[in-house]
Amino acid sequence: MARILLVSHDGWRTGAPYLLLWLAQWLAARGEHELEAFVVQDGPLRQEFAGICPTGHWAPAPPRRLHRRLLDRLGGGDADAATLLRRTIARFQPQLVYLNTLVLGHLLEGLAEAFPDTVFVSHVHELEHSLSLSTTPADVRRQLAISDRVIACAPCVRDNLISRHGLPEERVDLVRVFLPQASAEAFAAAPRPQADSAALLERLDAERERGTFVFGFTGSAIGRKGFDLLPLLVRACAERFGDRPFLAVWVGCSPGSPSHGLALQDLQRLGLEQRVLLHGPVASAVPAIGRFSAVSLLSREDPYPVVCLEGAALGVPTVCFEQSGGMPEFVAGGHGLAVPYLDLTAFADALHSLACDPAQHQRLGQAARERVFRESSIAVAGPAIAALIEAEIAARGAASRLPSASA
Repeated sequence: MARILLVSHDGWRTGAPYLLLWLAQWLAARGEHELEAFVVQDGPLRQEFAGICPTGHWAPAPPRRLHRRLLDRLGGGDADAATLLRRTIARFQPQLVYLNTLVLGHLLEGLAEAFPDTVFVSHVHELEHSLSLSTTPADVRRQLAISDRVIACAPCVRDNLISRHGLPEERVDLVRVFLPQASAEAFAAAPRPQADSAALLERLDAERERGTFVFGFTGSAIGRKGFDLLPLLVRACAERFGDRPFLAVWVGCSPGSPSHGLALQDLQRLGLEQRVLLHGPVASAVPAIGRFSAVSLLSREDPYPVVCLEGAALGVPTVCFEQSGGMPEFVAGGHGLAVPYLDLTAFADALHSLACDPAQHQRLGQAARERVFRESSIAVAGPAIAALIEAEIAARGAASRLPSASA
Protein backbone atom coordinates (compact mmCIF):
# COMPACT_ATOMS: atom_id res chain seq x y z
CA MET A 1 0.00 0.00 0.00
CA ALA A 2 1.47 3.33 -1.10
CA ARG A 3 0.84 6.73 0.42
CA ILE A 4 -0.49 9.25 -2.11
CA LEU A 5 -0.93 12.97 -1.47
CA LEU A 6 -3.56 14.61 -3.70
CA VAL A 7 -3.00 18.36 -4.17
CA SER A 8 -5.79 20.61 -5.51
CA HIS A 9 -5.20 24.27 -6.38
CA ASP A 10 -8.57 25.11 -4.82
CA GLY A 11 -11.74 23.61 -3.42
CA TRP A 12 -14.32 25.32 -5.61
CA ARG A 13 -17.03 23.55 -7.56
CA THR A 14 -15.25 23.66 -10.91
CA GLY A 15 -14.02 21.03 -13.32
CA ALA A 16 -10.48 20.24 -12.14
CA PRO A 17 -11.23 20.01 -8.38
CA TYR A 18 -14.25 17.82 -9.13
CA LEU A 19 -12.11 15.49 -11.22
CA LEU A 20 -9.62 15.11 -8.39
CA LEU A 21 -12.47 14.49 -5.94
CA TRP A 22 -13.93 11.80 -8.20
CA LEU A 23 -10.51 10.19 -8.56
CA ALA A 24 -10.08 10.25 -4.78
CA GLN A 25 -13.45 8.56 -4.32
CA TRP A 26 -12.51 5.86 -6.82
CA LEU A 27 -9.08 5.25 -5.28
CA ALA A 28 -10.56 5.17 -1.78
CA ALA A 29 -13.17 2.62 -2.86
CA ARG A 30 -10.39 0.34 -4.12
CA GLY A 31 -8.67 0.56 -0.73
CA GLU A 32 -5.24 -0.16 -2.17
CA HIS A 33 -3.52 3.09 -1.14
CA GLU A 34 -3.43 5.43 1.82
CA LEU A 35 -4.70 8.83 0.71
CA GLU A 36 -4.37 12.35 2.03
CA ALA A 37 -5.43 15.59 0.34
CA PHE A 38 -4.19 19.18 0.46
CA VAL A 39 -6.36 22.02 -0.83
CA VAL A 40 -4.38 25.18 -1.49
CA GLN A 41 -7.30 27.64 -1.56
CA ASP A 42 -10.26 26.66 0.56
CA GLY A 43 -13.69 26.06 -0.92
CA PRO A 44 -16.84 23.97 -0.47
CA LEU A 45 -15.32 20.81 -1.96
CA ARG A 46 -12.78 20.61 0.87
CA GLN A 47 -15.44 19.13 3.10
CA GLU A 48 -16.12 16.46 0.50
CA PHE A 49 -12.42 15.63 0.30
CA ALA A 50 -12.40 15.44 4.10
CA GLY A 51 -15.14 12.83 3.91
CA ILE A 52 -12.79 10.61 1.90
CA CYS A 53 -9.42 11.10 3.55
CA PRO A 54 -7.56 13.48 5.90
CA THR A 55 -7.50 16.88 4.20
CA GLY A 56 -5.41 19.92 4.95
CA HIS A 57 -5.76 23.38 3.49
CA TRP A 58 -4.20 26.80 3.53
CA ALA A 59 -6.12 29.90 4.54
CA PRO A 60 -4.70 33.43 4.31
CA ALA A 61 -4.12 34.98 7.72
CA PRO A 62 -6.49 37.81 8.67
CA PRO A 63 -5.10 41.37 8.83
CA ARG A 64 -2.90 41.82 11.88
CA ARG A 65 -2.18 44.64 14.22
CA LEU A 66 1.24 46.28 14.09
CA HIS A 67 2.78 44.20 16.86
CA ARG A 68 1.68 40.98 15.16
CA ARG A 69 3.15 42.10 11.84
CA LEU A 70 6.45 42.75 13.62
CA LEU A 71 6.35 39.21 15.01
CA ASP A 72 5.71 37.89 11.49
CA ARG A 73 8.88 39.61 10.29
CA LEU A 74 10.78 37.90 13.09
CA GLY A 75 9.50 34.52 11.96
CA GLY A 76 6.55 34.06 14.28
CA GLY A 77 3.78 34.43 11.69
CA ASP A 78 1.52 31.90 10.01
CA ALA A 79 2.96 29.61 7.34
CA ASP A 80 2.28 30.29 3.69
CA ALA A 81 0.85 27.67 1.34
CA ALA A 82 4.25 26.48 0.12
CA THR A 83 5.47 25.94 3.68
CA LEU A 84 2.30 24.08 4.64
CA LEU A 85 2.62 21.81 1.62
CA ARG A 86 6.25 21.08 2.48
CA ARG A 87 5.29 20.29 6.08
CA THR A 88 2.50 18.01 4.88
CA ILE A 89 4.88 16.05 2.66
CA ALA A 90 7.44 15.79 5.47
CA ARG A 91 4.83 14.49 7.91
CA PHE A 92 2.85 12.18 5.61
CA GLN A 93 5.90 10.99 3.63
CA PRO A 94 3.96 10.05 0.50
CA GLN A 95 5.51 7.88 -2.15
CA LEU A 96 3.70 10.03 -4.72
CA VAL A 97 2.42 13.61 -4.82
CA TYR A 98 -0.39 14.09 -7.35
CA LEU A 99 -0.45 17.72 -8.52
CA ASN A 100 -3.86 18.40 -10.01
CA THR A 101 -3.45 21.30 -12.51
CA LEU A 102 -0.36 23.06 -13.84
CA VAL A 103 -0.75 26.17 -11.67
CA LEU A 104 1.04 24.85 -8.58
CA GLY A 105 4.61 25.66 -9.54
CA HIS A 106 4.86 28.54 -7.04
CA LEU A 107 4.59 25.98 -4.22
CA LEU A 108 7.24 23.56 -5.45
CA GLU A 109 10.61 25.30 -5.14
CA GLY A 110 13.15 22.99 -3.53
CA LEU A 111 10.80 20.02 -3.12
CA ALA A 112 12.69 17.76 -5.51
CA GLU A 113 15.87 18.22 -3.50
CA ALA A 114 14.09 17.96 -0.14
CA PHE A 115 12.20 14.77 -1.07
CA PRO A 116 14.35 12.90 -3.62
CA ASP A 117 12.52 9.59 -3.11
CA THR A 118 9.08 11.08 -3.77
CA VAL A 119 7.41 10.77 -7.17
CA PHE A 120 5.64 13.87 -8.50
CA VAL A 121 2.88 13.55 -11.11
CA SER A 122 1.13 16.55 -12.70
CA HIS A 123 -2.36 16.25 -14.19
CA VAL A 124 -2.72 19.18 -16.60
CA HIS A 125 -6.14 20.73 -17.25
CA GLU A 126 -5.04 23.99 -18.87
CA LEU A 127 -4.29 25.41 -22.28
CA GLU A 128 -2.03 28.38 -22.89
CA HIS A 129 -4.42 31.26 -22.18
CA SER A 130 -5.51 29.74 -18.89
CA LEU A 131 -1.89 29.31 -17.87
CA SER A 132 -1.15 32.94 -18.69
CA LEU A 133 -3.97 34.03 -16.36
CA SER A 134 -3.22 31.69 -13.48
CA THR A 135 0.54 31.20 -13.27
CA THR A 136 3.88 32.33 -14.71
CA PRO A 137 6.19 30.74 -17.30
CA ALA A 138 8.84 30.21 -14.63
CA ASP A 139 6.39 28.41 -12.34
CA VAL A 140 5.15 26.26 -15.21
CA ARG A 141 8.74 25.27 -16.00
CA ARG A 142 9.36 24.48 -12.33
CA GLN A 143 6.33 22.20 -12.10
CA LEU A 144 7.08 20.39 -15.34
CA ALA A 145 10.70 19.93 -14.26
CA ILE A 146 9.71 18.29 -10.97
CA SER A 147 7.10 16.06 -12.60
CA ASP A 148 8.20 12.50 -13.21
CA ARG A 149 5.03 11.99 -15.26
CA VAL A 150 2.54 14.37 -16.84
CA ILE A 151 -1.08 13.50 -17.58
CA ALA A 152 -3.01 15.59 -20.13
CA CYS A 153 -6.80 15.85 -19.80
CA ALA A 154 -7.43 16.15 -23.56
CA PRO A 155 -5.60 15.67 -26.88
CA CYS A 156 -5.28 19.46 -27.35
CA VAL A 157 -3.65 19.77 -23.92
CA ARG A 158 -1.20 16.99 -24.73
CA ASP A 159 -0.32 18.62 -28.05
CA ASN A 160 0.19 21.98 -26.34
CA LEU A 161 2.54 20.50 -23.74
CA ILE A 162 4.64 18.93 -26.47
CA SER A 163 4.67 21.82 -28.95
CA ARG A 164 4.75 24.83 -26.60
CA HIS A 165 6.56 23.45 -23.57
CA GLY A 166 8.95 20.99 -25.17
CA LEU A 167 7.90 17.87 -23.30
CA PRO A 168 8.92 14.60 -24.96
CA GLU A 169 5.93 12.62 -26.14
CA GLU A 170 6.87 9.68 -23.94
CA ARG A 171 6.52 11.84 -20.78
CA VAL A 172 2.91 12.86 -21.49
CA ASP A 173 0.00 10.46 -21.11
CA LEU A 174 -3.54 11.20 -22.30
CA VAL A 175 -6.37 10.47 -19.89
CA ARG A 176 -9.50 12.29 -20.95
CA VAL A 177 -11.72 14.28 -18.62
CA PHE A 178 -14.16 11.82 -17.11
CA LEU A 179 -17.47 11.43 -15.34
CA PRO A 180 -17.66 9.62 -11.97
CA GLN A 181 -20.16 7.03 -13.22
CA ALA A 182 -19.56 4.15 -15.60
CA SER A 183 -22.93 4.11 -17.39
CA ALA A 184 -25.77 6.37 -18.45
CA GLU A 185 -28.07 4.60 -16.02
CA ALA A 186 -25.74 5.18 -13.07
CA PHE A 187 -25.25 8.81 -14.08
CA ALA A 188 -28.99 9.46 -14.27
CA ALA A 189 -29.64 7.73 -10.95
CA ALA A 190 -26.94 9.54 -8.96
CA PRO A 191 -28.41 11.75 -6.17
CA ARG A 192 -27.79 15.48 -6.66
CA PRO A 193 -28.76 18.49 -4.54
CA GLN A 194 -31.54 20.60 -6.05
CA ALA A 195 -32.61 22.89 -3.22
CA ASP A 196 -30.68 25.86 -4.62
CA SER A 197 -31.99 25.30 -8.14
CA ALA A 198 -35.64 24.45 -7.51
CA ALA A 199 -36.98 27.71 -8.96
CA LEU A 200 -34.68 27.41 -11.96
CA LEU A 201 -35.82 23.86 -12.69
CA GLU A 202 -39.47 24.85 -12.35
CA ARG A 203 -38.97 27.63 -14.89
CA LEU A 204 -37.17 25.34 -17.34
CA ASP A 205 -39.88 22.67 -17.04
CA ALA A 206 -42.55 25.28 -17.76
CA GLU A 207 -40.66 26.58 -20.79
CA ARG A 208 -40.23 23.11 -22.25
CA GLU A 209 -43.93 22.36 -21.73
CA ARG A 210 -44.68 25.47 -23.81
CA GLY A 211 -42.47 24.15 -26.60
CA THR A 212 -39.57 26.52 -25.96
CA PHE A 213 -36.19 25.44 -27.28
CA VAL A 214 -33.94 25.76 -24.22
CA PHE A 215 -30.19 25.95 -24.65
CA GLY A 216 -27.51 27.03 -22.27
CA PHE A 217 -24.25 26.70 -20.47
CA THR A 218 -22.98 26.39 -16.91
CA GLY A 219 -19.78 27.96 -15.68
CA SER A 220 -18.07 31.14 -14.61
CA ALA A 221 -19.26 34.30 -16.35
CA ILE A 222 -15.84 35.20 -17.74
CA GLY A 223 -14.35 36.08 -21.10
CA ARG A 224 -12.55 32.76 -21.58
CA LYS A 225 -15.93 31.05 -21.27
CA GLY A 226 -17.40 33.51 -23.80
CA PHE A 227 -19.94 35.03 -21.44
CA ASP A 228 -19.57 38.41 -23.17
CA LEU A 229 -20.78 36.75 -26.40
CA LEU A 230 -24.10 35.67 -24.90
CA PRO A 231 -26.12 38.83 -25.76
CA LEU A 232 -24.77 38.75 -29.32
CA LEU A 233 -25.67 35.08 -29.71
CA VAL A 234 -29.18 35.77 -28.42
CA ARG A 235 -29.55 38.56 -30.98
CA ALA A 236 -28.43 36.18 -33.74
CA CYS A 237 -30.89 33.56 -32.48
CA ALA A 238 -33.73 36.08 -32.41
CA GLU A 239 -33.08 36.80 -36.08
CA ARG A 240 -32.75 33.11 -37.00
CA PHE A 241 -35.57 31.62 -34.90
CA GLY A 242 -38.15 34.26 -35.81
CA ASP A 243 -41.40 33.45 -34.03
CA ARG A 244 -40.15 30.10 -32.77
CA PRO A 245 -39.71 30.40 -28.96
CA PHE A 246 -36.28 29.88 -27.43
CA LEU A 247 -34.60 30.57 -24.08
CA ALA A 248 -30.87 30.99 -23.49
CA VAL A 249 -29.74 29.99 -19.99
CA TRP A 250 -26.46 30.65 -18.17
CA VAL A 251 -26.01 28.93 -14.81
CA GLY A 252 -23.09 30.38 -12.88
CA CYS A 253 -23.60 34.13 -13.30
CA SER A 254 -23.94 35.59 -9.82
CA PRO A 255 -26.63 38.28 -9.44
CA GLY A 256 -25.07 41.62 -8.63
CA SER A 257 -21.73 40.76 -10.20
CA PRO A 258 -20.21 43.11 -12.82
CA SER A 259 -20.71 40.46 -15.50
CA HIS A 260 -24.37 40.06 -14.58
CA GLY A 261 -25.01 43.80 -14.65
CA LEU A 262 -23.29 44.36 -17.98
CA ALA A 263 -25.10 41.44 -19.63
CA LEU A 264 -28.47 42.71 -18.41
CA GLN A 265 -27.67 46.17 -19.74
CA ASP A 266 -26.80 44.76 -23.17
CA LEU A 267 -29.88 42.57 -23.27
CA GLN A 268 -32.18 45.38 -22.23
CA ARG A 269 -30.78 47.72 -24.87
CA LEU A 270 -31.27 44.99 -27.45
CA GLY A 271 -34.80 44.33 -26.18
CA LEU A 272 -33.95 40.67 -25.54
CA GLU A 273 -33.96 40.36 -21.76
CA GLN A 274 -37.01 38.06 -21.89
CA ARG A 275 -35.10 35.58 -24.03
CA VAL A 276 -32.38 34.97 -21.43
CA LEU A 277 -32.26 33.47 -17.95
CA LEU A 278 -29.18 34.24 -15.85
CA HIS A 279 -28.81 32.17 -12.68
CA GLY A 280 -26.14 32.04 -10.01
CA PRO A 281 -23.93 29.04 -9.22
CA VAL A 282 -25.63 25.90 -7.90
CA ALA A 283 -24.36 22.84 -6.03
CA SER A 284 -25.12 20.65 -9.07
CA ALA A 285 -25.95 21.91 -12.54
CA VAL A 286 -26.79 18.44 -13.88
CA PRO A 287 -30.57 18.72 -13.25
CA ALA A 288 -30.61 21.98 -15.24
CA ILE A 289 -28.48 20.51 -18.04
CA GLY A 290 -31.02 17.70 -18.29
CA ARG A 291 -33.63 20.33 -19.20
CA PHE A 292 -31.49 21.78 -22.00
CA SER A 293 -32.03 20.81 -25.60
CA ALA A 294 -28.43 21.78 -26.35
CA VAL A 295 -25.30 22.75 -24.46
CA SER A 296 -24.12 26.00 -26.03
CA LEU A 297 -20.37 26.16 -25.42
CA LEU A 298 -19.32 29.73 -26.17
CA SER A 299 -15.83 29.25 -24.74
CA ARG A 300 -12.89 30.73 -26.58
CA GLU A 301 -10.68 28.16 -24.86
CA ASP A 302 -11.82 25.11 -22.89
CA PRO A 303 -9.73 21.93 -22.77
CA TYR A 304 -12.53 19.37 -22.20
CA PRO A 305 -15.36 20.92 -20.17
CA VAL A 306 -17.24 18.62 -17.82
CA VAL A 307 -20.55 20.37 -18.63
CA CYS A 308 -20.42 19.00 -22.18
CA LEU A 309 -19.73 15.47 -20.94
CA GLU A 310 -22.60 15.77 -18.47
CA GLY A 311 -24.83 16.88 -21.31
CA ALA A 312 -23.65 13.97 -23.43
CA ALA A 313 -24.41 11.55 -20.60
CA LEU A 314 -28.00 12.83 -20.70
CA GLY A 315 -28.25 12.71 -24.50
CA VAL A 316 -27.93 16.50 -24.84
CA PRO A 317 -25.67 17.45 -27.78
CA THR A 318 -23.16 20.32 -27.67
CA VAL A 319 -22.70 23.19 -30.10
CA CYS A 320 -19.23 24.77 -29.87
CA PHE A 321 -16.69 26.81 -31.79
CA GLU A 322 -13.95 25.22 -33.84
CA GLN A 323 -10.40 25.84 -32.58
CA SER A 324 -11.65 26.37 -29.03
CA GLY A 325 -10.08 23.43 -27.20
CA GLY A 326 -11.12 19.80 -26.85
CA MET A 327 -14.83 19.85 -27.67
CA PRO A 328 -14.43 20.21 -31.47
CA GLU A 329 -12.59 16.90 -31.39
CA PHE A 330 -15.31 15.33 -29.22
CA VAL A 331 -18.26 16.45 -31.37
CA ALA A 332 -16.55 15.53 -34.66
CA GLY A 333 -18.02 12.62 -36.55
CA GLY A 334 -21.63 13.15 -35.57
CA HIS A 335 -21.41 13.65 -31.77
CA GLY A 336 -22.46 17.32 -31.80
CA LEU A 337 -21.91 20.44 -33.90
CA ALA A 338 -18.89 22.77 -34.28
CA VAL A 339 -19.11 26.10 -36.11
CA PRO A 340 -16.41 28.54 -37.28
CA TYR A 341 -14.64 30.37 -34.47
CA LEU A 342 -16.67 33.30 -33.07
CA ASP A 343 -19.22 33.02 -35.91
CA LEU A 344 -22.40 33.67 -33.93
CA THR A 345 -24.63 33.56 -37.00
CA ALA A 346 -23.41 30.03 -37.69
CA PHE A 347 -23.88 29.19 -34.02
CA ALA A 348 -27.50 30.38 -34.14
CA ASP A 349 -28.01 28.39 -37.35
CA ALA A 350 -26.72 25.23 -35.62
CA LEU A 351 -29.06 25.70 -32.67
CA HIS A 352 -31.97 26.34 -35.02
CA SER A 353 -31.19 23.17 -36.95
CA LEU A 354 -31.42 21.16 -33.71
CA ALA A 355 -34.72 22.84 -32.86
CA CYS A 356 -36.20 22.06 -36.27
CA ASP A 357 -34.86 18.53 -36.76
CA PRO A 358 -35.73 16.22 -33.82
CA ALA A 359 -34.20 13.24 -35.62
CA GLN A 360 -30.84 15.01 -35.91
CA HIS A 361 -31.06 16.09 -32.28
CA GLN A 362 -31.74 12.54 -31.11
CA ARG A 363 -29.02 11.07 -33.33
CA LEU A 364 -26.34 13.47 -32.12
CA GLY A 365 -27.39 13.10 -28.48
CA GLN A 366 -27.35 9.31 -28.60
CA ALA A 367 -23.94 9.25 -30.31
CA ALA A 368 -22.54 11.64 -27.70
CA ARG A 369 -23.90 9.47 -24.87
CA GLU A 370 -22.29 6.37 -26.30
CA ARG A 371 -18.95 8.10 -26.80
CA VAL A 372 -18.74 9.65 -23.36
CA PHE A 373 -19.15 6.32 -21.59
CA ARG A 374 -16.91 4.58 -24.07
CA GLU A 375 -13.90 6.80 -23.40
CA SER A 376 -14.65 9.39 -20.67
CA SER A 377 -15.97 7.57 -17.61
CA ILE A 378 -14.29 6.67 -14.33
CA ALA A 379 -14.32 3.04 -15.50
CA VAL A 380 -11.81 4.08 -18.17
CA ALA A 381 -9.91 6.91 -16.45
CA GLY A 382 -9.58 5.39 -12.99
CA PRO A 383 -7.65 2.26 -14.00
CA ALA A 384 -5.53 4.27 -16.46
CA ILE A 385 -4.45 6.79 -13.81
CA ALA A 386 -3.94 4.08 -11.19
CA ALA A 387 -1.71 2.14 -13.58
CA LEU A 388 0.39 5.24 -14.30
CA ILE A 389 0.93 6.23 -10.69
CA GLU A 390 1.59 2.67 -9.56
CA ALA A 391 4.14 2.21 -12.34
CA GLU A 392 5.93 5.41 -11.30
CA ILE A 393 5.98 4.35 -7.64
CA ALA A 394 7.31 0.90 -8.57
CA ALA A 395 9.98 2.38 -10.84
CA ARG A 396 11.17 4.78 -8.11
CA GLY A 397 11.25 1.96 -5.59
CA ALA A 398 13.26 -0.25 -7.94
CA ALA A 399 15.71 2.58 -8.63
CA SER A 400 16.22 3.24 -4.90
CA ARG A 401 17.14 -0.41 -4.37
CA LEU A 402 19.91 -0.37 -6.97
CA PRO A 403 23.45 -0.24 -5.54
CA SER A 404 25.10 3.15 -5.90
CA ALA A 405 28.10 3.64 -8.16
CA SER A 406 30.36 4.06 -5.12
CA ALA A 407 29.17 0.86 -3.43
